[in-house]
Amino acid sequence: MRPLFRLLLLLLPLLLSAPHGAAQPSIQVLGGANLLFARNGSDEFALPTDGRTLVPAFAFALVPRGRLGLQLEADLPRTMTKLVPGAIKAGPVTYVVTQRNLVLSAMGRVPLSTGKVGLIGLVGPSLARNRTNVRYSVEPAQSGPAETRLALSGGLELDVTVGRMVIAAPTLRFHYITGLEGAENGFRPSRALLTLGASVGWRSGR
Repeated sequence: MRPLFRLLLLLLPLLLSAPHGAAQPSIQVLGGANLLFARNGSDEFALPTDGRTLVPAFAFALVPRGRLGLQLEADLPRTMTKLVPGAIKAGPVTYVVTQRNLVLSAMGRVPLSTGKVGLIGLVGPSLARNRTNVRYSVEPAQSGPAETRLALSGGLELDVTVGRMVIAAPTLRFHYITGLEGAENGFRPSRALLTLGASVGWRSGR
């Protein structure tokens, strides 16, 4: 986590600085919701932890005019639940697989087109904190262990500017979580997270 913060500290002065006579970068603050889809790949020995849920999402962006910017994002966790039929020696059972994902991203922001309606490309690192748990349906709900991994992230969004209001819709993000091992105890957290959403907010400057 520390290298990510150090990188941000190095980038901020460069992004906030502007050539003499050039406009200062504007600041955008947005909030909205994302539909999150989770996939754990094709491990035949792992119980499926695929799922989808609607999560709150927030973004803070430094937007230099016509230049590379910086966008910080947070997808807050909500529980995804999947019921999986199975069997043990005692007879048929139902597994309850739950997972929660918190994703914090620091991505470069590249304007692919400009104007009141602009297409934006984003790419950079993220931290993904996952909490996955598997239990029998007859057992009480409990919280599983948490695990934080580095993720490689990218996406696209369409920004519509109306005065100082900004509407980002649709927004598309893909996060590939690195360092996950094979299935343990019958499950493995999702390797890939895909979000599709919309946000609205305000910007500083003209």
